[in-house]
Amino acid sequence: MKSQPTVLILDSRAGVGITVQVVQCLAAAGTFAVHLASPHRDSILRQSRWVKGFHFLEPCPEPAVGMDRLKAILRSVKPDVLLPVNVDQIDLLAKHGDEELRRLTRLTEQPSADMFRTACSKTLLSAFMEERGIPHPRTVRFDPADPAIPSKLLSLRFPVITKPTWGGGGSGMRVFDNHDGLIPYLEEKSTPQNQVIVQEYIRGYDLGSAAFCSGGEVLHLTMQRNMSADQNSFRPSKGLRFFDDPKVRAVVEKLMGALKWSGIAQIDLRVDGETGDQFVLEINPRYWGSVLGSQRMGVNFPEIACRRALGLPDPPVEYRKGKYITSFGYLLHLRDKVLGRASLESFTYADSAFGEIIRDPIVRVVELIQRLTKPRR
Repeated sequence: MKSQPTVLILDSRAGVGITVQVVQCLAAAGTFAVHLASPHRDSILRQSRWVKGFHFLEPCPEPAVGMDRLKAILRSVKPDVLLPVNVDQIDLLAKHGDEELRRLTRLTEQPSADMFRTACSKTLLSAFMEERGIPHPRTVRFDPADPAIPSKLLSLRFPVITKPTWGGGGSGMRVFDNHDGLIPYLEEKSTPQNQVIVQEYIRGYDLGSAAFCSGGEVLHLTMQRNMSADQNSFRPSKGLRFFDDPKVRAVVEKLMGALKWSGIAQIDLRVDGETGDQFVLEINPRYWGSVLGSQRMGVNFPEIACRRALGLPDPPVEYRKGKYITSFGYLLHLRDKVLGRASLESFTYADSAFGEIIRDPIVRVVELIQRLTKPRR
Protein backbone atom coordinates (compact mmCIF):
# COMPACT_ATOMS: atom_id res chain seq x y z
CA MET A 1 0.00 0.00 0.00
CA LYS A 2 1.22 3.50 -0.78
CA SER A 3 2.36 5.84 2.02
CA GLN A 4 -0.91 7.72 1.49
CA PRO A 5 -3.58 5.37 0.16
CA THR A 6 -5.74 6.54 -2.74
CA VAL A 7 -9.52 6.53 -2.86
CA LEU A 8 -11.39 6.88 -6.15
CA ILE A 9 -14.82 8.43 -5.61
CA LEU A 10 -17.54 7.58 -8.10
CA ASP A 11 -19.56 10.73 -8.77
CA SER A 12 -23.22 10.79 -9.80
CA ARG A 13 -25.15 11.92 -12.83
CA ALA A 14 -27.58 13.60 -10.44
CA GLY A 15 -25.14 16.35 -9.44
CA VAL A 16 -22.14 17.00 -7.23
CA GLY A 17 -23.71 18.42 -4.05
CA ILE A 18 -23.33 15.28 -1.95
CA THR A 19 -20.03 14.33 -3.61
CA VAL A 20 -18.59 17.69 -2.51
CA GLN A 21 -19.40 16.77 1.09
CA VAL A 22 -17.84 13.31 0.76
CA VAL A 23 -14.66 14.92 -0.58
CA GLN A 24 -14.67 17.40 2.31
CA CYS A 25 -15.11 14.60 4.86
CA LEU A 26 -12.10 12.71 3.47
CA ALA A 27 -10.06 15.93 3.29
CA ALA A 28 -10.84 16.67 6.95
CA ALA A 29 -9.30 13.34 7.98
CA GLY A 30 -6.30 13.63 5.67
CA THR A 31 -5.75 9.87 5.43
CA PHE A 32 -6.44 9.43 1.71
CA ALA A 33 -5.38 11.02 -1.56
CA VAL A 34 -8.69 11.69 -3.31
CA HIS A 35 -9.34 11.01 -7.00
CA LEU A 36 -12.70 11.47 -8.71
CA ALA A 37 -14.36 9.60 -11.59
CA SER A 38 -17.30 11.61 -12.87
CA PRO A 39 -19.80 11.49 -15.75
CA HIS A 40 -19.59 15.30 -15.82
CA ARG A 41 -16.63 16.29 -17.98
CA ASP A 42 -16.80 19.86 -16.63
CA SER A 43 -17.49 18.89 -13.01
CA ILE A 44 -16.77 21.76 -10.63
CA LEU A 45 -14.89 19.30 -8.44
CA ARG A 46 -12.06 19.44 -10.96
CA GLN A 47 -11.27 22.78 -9.29
CA SER A 48 -11.14 21.37 -5.76
CA ARG A 49 -7.81 21.59 -3.97
CA TRP A 50 -8.63 18.24 -2.35
CA VAL A 51 -9.09 16.31 -5.62
CA LYS A 52 -5.67 15.10 -6.74
CA GLY A 53 -6.86 13.54 -9.99
CA PHE A 54 -9.97 13.87 -12.17
CA HIS A 55 -11.11 11.11 -14.56
CA PHE A 56 -14.01 11.39 -16.99
CA LEU A 57 -16.26 8.33 -16.84
CA GLU A 58 -18.33 8.49 -19.99
CA PRO A 59 -21.99 7.70 -19.21
CA CYS A 60 -23.40 4.55 -20.75
CA PRO A 61 -26.83 2.89 -20.40
CA GLU A 62 -25.27 -0.57 -20.80
CA PRO A 63 -23.93 -1.76 -17.41
CA ALA A 64 -21.32 -4.06 -18.97
CA VAL A 65 -19.86 -1.23 -21.05
CA GLY A 66 -19.98 1.14 -18.08
CA MET A 67 -18.12 -1.41 -15.97
CA ASP A 68 -15.45 -1.83 -18.65
CA ARG A 69 -14.91 1.94 -18.71
CA LEU A 70 -14.63 2.02 -14.94
CA LYS A 71 -12.09 -0.82 -14.98
CA ALA A 72 -9.97 1.10 -17.49
CA ILE A 73 -9.80 4.02 -15.04
CA LEU A 74 -8.95 1.64 -12.19
CA ARG A 75 -6.06 0.17 -14.18
CA SER A 76 -4.74 3.69 -14.78
CA VAL A 77 -5.21 5.15 -11.30
CA LYS A 78 -4.63 1.96 -9.26
CA PRO A 79 -6.67 3.25 -6.30
CA ASP A 80 -6.61 1.39 -3.02
CA VAL A 81 -10.35 1.95 -2.46
CA LEU A 82 -13.34 2.52 -4.72
CA LEU A 83 -16.06 4.63 -3.05
CA PRO A 84 -19.48 4.92 -4.76
CA VAL A 85 -21.58 7.88 -3.58
CA ASN A 86 -25.03 7.61 -5.08
CA VAL A 87 -27.67 4.97 -5.80
CA ASP A 88 -26.75 4.29 -9.43
CA GLN A 89 -23.10 3.60 -8.65
CA ILE A 90 -23.83 1.42 -5.62
CA ASP A 91 -26.39 -0.52 -7.65
CA LEU A 92 -23.92 -1.00 -10.52
CA LEU A 93 -21.27 -2.43 -8.21
CA ALA A 94 -23.76 -4.61 -6.32
CA LYS A 95 -25.05 -6.18 -9.53
CA HIS A 96 -22.00 -6.21 -11.78
CA GLY A 97 -18.96 -6.06 -9.51
CA ASP A 98 -16.94 -9.17 -10.40
CA GLU A 99 -13.67 -10.80 -9.41
CA GLU A 100 -11.74 -8.74 -11.96
CA LEU A 101 -13.01 -5.55 -10.34
CA ARG A 102 -11.99 -6.81 -6.90
CA ARG A 103 -8.51 -7.60 -8.16
CA LEU A 104 -8.16 -3.99 -9.31
CA THR A 105 -9.24 -2.30 -6.05
CA ARG A 106 -10.93 -2.73 -2.68
CA LEU A 107 -14.66 -1.99 -2.39
CA THR A 108 -16.31 -0.37 0.59
CA GLU A 109 -18.87 -2.56 2.37
CA GLN A 110 -22.21 -2.80 0.59
CA PRO A 111 -25.55 -4.53 1.12
CA SER A 112 -26.59 -7.50 -0.98
CA ALA A 113 -28.24 -6.67 -4.32
CA ASP A 114 -31.61 -7.98 -3.05
CA MET A 115 -31.57 -5.93 0.15
CA PHE A 116 -30.37 -2.87 -1.75
CA ARG A 117 -33.36 -3.14 -4.09
CA THR A 118 -35.70 -3.60 -1.13
CA ALA A 119 -34.33 -0.46 0.52
CA CYS A 120 -34.66 1.59 -2.67
CA SER A 121 -38.33 0.66 -3.18
CA LYS A 122 -40.87 2.13 -0.77
CA THR A 123 -43.29 -0.65 -1.76
CA LEU A 124 -40.85 -3.50 -1.11
CA LEU A 125 -39.54 -1.91 2.07
CA SER A 126 -43.05 -1.42 3.47
CA ALA A 127 -43.90 -5.09 2.87
CA PHE A 128 -40.55 -6.14 4.40
CA MET A 129 -41.20 -4.12 7.57
CA GLU A 130 -44.78 -5.39 7.82
CA GLU A 131 -43.55 -9.00 7.81
CA ARG A 132 -40.97 -8.33 10.52
CA GLY A 133 -42.96 -6.12 12.85
CA ILE A 134 -40.92 -2.98 12.32
CA PRO A 135 -43.03 0.13 13.05
CA HIS A 136 -44.00 1.96 9.87
CA PRO A 137 -47.08 3.75 8.50
CA ARG A 138 -49.76 1.49 6.99
CA THR A 139 -49.22 1.50 3.24
CA VAL A 140 -51.22 0.65 0.10
CA ARG A 141 -49.64 0.37 -3.35
CA PHE A 142 -51.93 1.76 -6.05
CA ASP A 143 -52.65 -0.82 -8.74
CA PRO A 144 -55.42 0.25 -11.14
CA ALA A 145 -56.00 -3.40 -12.10
CA ASP A 146 -56.79 -4.37 -8.49
CA PRO A 147 -60.59 -4.17 -7.93
CA ALA A 148 -60.03 -4.04 -4.16
CA ILE A 149 -58.06 -0.77 -4.31
CA PRO A 150 -61.03 1.48 -3.28
CA SER A 151 -61.71 -0.59 -0.17
CA LYS A 152 -57.99 -0.81 0.67
CA LEU A 153 -57.70 2.96 0.49
CA LEU A 154 -60.79 3.44 2.63
CA SER A 155 -59.26 1.17 5.28
CA LEU A 156 -56.47 3.68 5.81
CA ARG A 157 -56.79 6.34 8.47
CA PHE A 158 -56.87 9.80 6.91
CA PRO A 159 -55.02 12.04 6.32
CA VAL A 160 -52.82 10.07 3.93
CA ILE A 161 -49.74 10.96 1.92
CA THR A 162 -48.88 9.81 -1.61
CA LYS A 163 -45.31 8.97 -2.66
CA PRO A 164 -43.70 7.47 -5.76
CA THR A 165 -42.27 4.00 -5.16
CA TRP A 166 -38.88 5.06 -6.55
CA GLY A 167 -37.32 8.42 -5.80
CA GLY A 168 -36.59 10.71 -2.89
CA GLY A 169 -35.90 14.27 -1.81
CA GLY A 170 -39.58 14.93 -1.16
CA SER A 171 -40.57 14.89 -4.84
CA GLY A 172 -44.06 13.75 -5.84
CA MET A 173 -45.56 13.86 -2.35
CA ARG A 174 -49.05 15.13 -1.55
CA VAL A 175 -51.28 14.97 1.51
CA PHE A 176 -55.02 14.17 1.24
CA ASP A 177 -57.25 14.94 4.24
CA ASN A 178 -60.04 12.77 2.87
CA HIS A 179 -60.89 10.42 0.01
CA ASP A 180 -62.04 13.19 -2.35
CA GLY A 181 -59.87 13.36 -5.46
CA LEU A 182 -57.46 10.69 -4.26
CA ILE A 183 -58.14 7.98 -6.86
CA PRO A 184 -58.16 10.38 -9.87
CA TYR A 185 -54.82 11.75 -8.63
CA LEU A 186 -53.38 8.24 -8.33
CA GLU A 187 -54.63 7.31 -11.79
CA GLU A 188 -52.90 10.38 -13.21
CA LYS A 189 -49.59 10.10 -11.37
CA SER A 190 -48.99 6.36 -11.07
CA THR A 191 -47.16 4.55 -13.88
CA PRO A 192 -46.25 0.87 -14.36
CA GLN A 193 -42.58 1.84 -13.97
CA ASN A 194 -43.11 3.92 -10.82
CA GLN A 195 -46.34 3.15 -9.02
CA VAL A 196 -47.57 5.51 -6.31
CA ILE A 197 -48.02 4.33 -2.74
CA VAL A 198 -50.46 5.75 -0.20
CA GLN A 199 -49.47 5.90 3.46
CA GLU A 200 -51.22 7.01 6.59
CA TYR A 201 -49.85 10.48 7.32
CA ILE A 202 -48.44 10.88 10.82
CA ARG A 203 -48.87 14.32 12.30
CA GLY A 204 -45.61 15.11 14.01
CA TYR A 205 -42.03 15.70 12.96
CA ASP A 206 -39.19 14.07 11.03
CA LEU A 207 -36.07 12.41 12.37
CA GLY A 208 -33.12 11.03 10.49
CA SER A 209 -30.51 8.48 11.49
CA ALA A 210 -27.30 7.84 9.58
CA ALA A 211 -25.69 4.44 10.10
CA PHE A 212 -22.71 2.37 9.15
CA CYS A 213 -23.35 -1.37 9.45
CA SER A 214 -21.59 -4.66 8.87
CA GLY A 215 -23.61 -7.83 8.44
CA GLY A 216 -26.65 -6.23 10.08
CA GLU A 217 -24.74 -4.89 13.10
CA VAL A 218 -24.90 -1.11 13.55
CA LEU A 219 -21.33 0.02 14.23
CA HIS A 220 -21.74 3.81 14.06
CA LEU A 221 -24.86 5.95 14.28
CA THR A 222 -25.89 9.60 14.29
CA MET A 223 -29.37 11.04 14.76
CA GLN A 224 -30.68 14.38 13.59
CA ARG A 225 -33.91 16.34 13.76
CA ASN A 226 -35.17 18.71 11.11
CA MET A 227 -35.04 22.26 12.50
CA SER A 228 -37.15 23.81 9.75
CA ALA A 229 -39.97 26.05 10.98
CA ASP A 230 -42.26 24.14 8.59
CA GLN A 231 -42.36 20.65 10.08
CA ASN A 232 -44.67 19.46 7.31
CA SER A 233 -42.21 20.28 4.53
CA PHE A 234 -41.16 17.27 2.45
CA ARG A 235 -37.84 18.77 1.39
CA PRO A 236 -34.57 17.89 3.16
CA SER A 237 -33.83 20.35 5.95
CA LYS A 238 -30.82 22.65 5.74
CA GLY A 239 -30.65 23.04 9.53
CA LEU A 240 -30.33 20.06 11.89
CA ARG A 241 -29.92 19.28 15.57
CA PHE A 242 -27.91 16.13 16.30
CA PHE A 243 -29.01 14.16 19.35
CA ASP A 244 -29.05 10.68 20.85
CA ASP A 245 -32.08 8.59 21.79
CA PRO A 246 -32.09 4.89 22.76
CA LYS A 247 -35.58 4.46 21.24
CA VAL A 248 -34.37 5.63 17.83
CA ARG A 249 -31.30 3.42 18.15
CA ALA A 250 -33.47 0.38 18.93
CA VAL A 251 -35.70 0.91 15.87
CA VAL A 252 -32.72 1.42 13.55
CA GLU A 253 -30.89 -1.61 14.94
CA LYS A 254 -33.96 -3.80 14.44
CA LEU A 255 -34.36 -2.62 10.82
CA MET A 256 -30.70 -2.92 9.86
CA GLY A 257 -30.44 -6.29 11.56
CA ALA A 258 -33.46 -7.62 9.64
CA LEU A 259 -31.93 -6.41 6.37
CA LYS A 260 -28.50 -7.83 7.33
CA TRP A 261 -27.26 -4.48 6.06
CA SER A 262 -23.63 -3.70 5.29
CA GLY A 263 -22.31 -0.23 4.51
CA ILE A 264 -23.88 3.19 4.93
CA ALA A 265 -27.53 4.22 5.00
CA GLN A 266 -29.72 7.14 6.00
CA ILE A 267 -32.98 6.11 7.67
CA ASP A 268 -35.90 8.55 7.67
CA LEU A 269 -38.37 8.31 10.55
CA ARG A 270 -41.52 10.12 11.62
CA VAL A 271 -42.52 10.79 15.23
CA ASP A 272 -46.18 11.01 16.23
CA GLY A 273 -46.55 14.42 17.86
CA GLU A 274 -49.13 13.11 20.36
CA THR A 275 -47.84 9.68 21.37
CA GLY A 276 -44.11 10.00 20.64
CA ASP A 277 -44.23 6.71 18.72
CA GLN A 278 -41.59 6.38 15.99
CA PHE A 279 -42.17 4.99 12.51
CA VAL A 280 -39.69 4.18 9.75
CA LEU A 281 -40.58 5.98 6.51
CA GLU A 282 -37.80 4.98 4.13
CA ILE A 283 -34.11 4.27 3.65
CA ASN A 284 -31.68 6.23 1.51
CA PRO A 285 -29.07 3.54 0.76
CA ARG A 286 -26.44 6.07 -0.30
CA TYR A 287 -24.56 9.07 1.05
CA TRP A 288 -26.90 11.83 2.15
CA GLY A 289 -27.14 15.61 2.25
CA SER A 290 -25.98 15.97 5.87
CA VAL A 291 -22.96 13.65 5.78
CA LEU A 292 -20.73 16.67 6.48
CA GLY A 293 -22.89 17.43 9.51
CA SER A 294 -22.22 13.93 10.88
CA GLN A 295 -18.50 14.51 10.35
CA ARG A 296 -18.76 17.75 12.33
CA MET A 297 -20.34 15.74 15.15
CA GLY A 298 -17.42 13.31 15.26
CA VAL A 299 -18.59 10.51 12.94
CA ASN A 300 -16.82 10.62 9.56
CA PHE A 301 -18.74 8.03 7.55
CA PRO A 302 -16.69 8.19 4.29
CA GLU A 303 -13.46 7.88 6.29
CA ILE A 304 -14.85 4.92 8.24
CA ALA A 305 -15.96 3.17 5.03
CA CYS A 306 -12.60 3.62 3.28
CA ARG A 307 -10.49 2.60 6.26
CA ARG A 308 -12.52 -0.55 6.81
CA ALA A 309 -12.16 -1.46 3.13
CA LEU A 310 -8.39 -1.61 3.70
CA GLY A 311 -8.67 -3.51 6.97
CA LEU A 312 -7.52 -0.47 8.95
CA PRO A 313 -8.98 0.29 12.38
CA ASP A 314 -11.87 2.72 12.52
CA PRO A 315 -10.84 6.31 13.19
CA PRO A 316 -11.49 7.65 16.70
CA VAL A 317 -15.24 8.23 16.97
CA GLU A 318 -16.75 10.44 19.66
CA TYR A 319 -20.33 11.29 18.72
CA ARG A 320 -21.22 14.80 19.88
CA LYS A 321 -24.60 16.46 20.16
CA GLY A 322 -24.94 19.81 18.43
CA LYS A 323 -26.27 21.88 15.56
CA TYR A 324 -25.37 22.01 11.88
CA ILE A 325 -26.63 24.07 8.96
CA THR A 326 -25.56 24.20 5.32
CA SER A 327 -23.95 27.39 4.06
CA PHE A 328 -26.96 28.21 1.89
CA GLY A 329 -29.27 27.37 4.77
CA TYR A 330 -27.35 29.76 7.01
CA LEU A 331 -27.80 32.59 4.52
CA LEU A 332 -31.54 31.86 4.46
CA HIS A 333 -31.53 31.76 8.26
CA LEU A 334 -29.93 35.21 8.42
CA ARG A 335 -32.48 36.51 5.91
CA ASP A 336 -35.35 35.13 7.99
CA LYS A 337 -33.95 36.72 11.15
CA VAL A 338 -33.80 40.11 9.43
CA LEU A 339 -37.38 39.68 8.20
CA GLY A 340 -38.57 38.52 11.63
CA ARG A 341 -39.67 35.07 10.44
CA ALA A 342 -40.14 32.21 12.88
CA SER A 343 -37.44 29.56 13.35
CA LEU A 344 -37.29 26.49 15.57
CA GLU A 345 -33.59 27.00 16.23
CA SER A 346 -31.00 29.75 16.13
CA PHE A 347 -27.78 29.00 14.24
CA THR A 348 -24.41 30.72 14.33
CA TYR A 349 -21.58 30.95 11.82
CA ALA A 350 -19.75 28.21 13.72
CA ASP A 351 -22.71 25.86 13.10
CA SER A 352 -22.52 26.43 9.34
CA ALA A 353 -20.46 24.87 6.55
CA PHE A 354 -18.75 28.14 5.60
CA GLY A 355 -15.44 26.94 7.02
CA GLU A 356 -15.26 24.19 4.39
CA ILE A 357 -16.03 26.73 1.65
CA ILE A 358 -13.24 29.02 2.81
CA ARG A 359 -10.74 26.15 2.77
CA ASP A 360 -11.74 25.18 -0.79
CA PRO A 361 -13.30 28.33 -2.31
CA ILE A 362 -12.77 27.82 -6.04
CA VAL A 363 -15.38 25.05 -6.22
CA ARG A 364 -18.10 27.34 -4.88
CA VAL A 365 -17.00 30.28 -7.05
CA VAL A 366 -17.20 28.11 -10.17
CA GLU A 367 -20.58 26.76 -9.03
CA LEU A 368 -21.91 30.32 -8.62
CA ILE A 369 -20.63 31.33 -12.07
CA GLN A 370 -22.30 28.29 -13.64
CA ARG A 371 -25.60 29.12 -11.96
CA LEU A 372 -25.45 32.69 -13.22
CA THR A 373 -24.38 31.91 -16.79
CA LYS A 374 -26.29 28.74 -17.62
CA PRO A 375 -29.91 29.16 -18.76
CA ARG A 376 -32.54 27.90 -16.35
CA ARG A 377 -34.44 24.77 -17.32
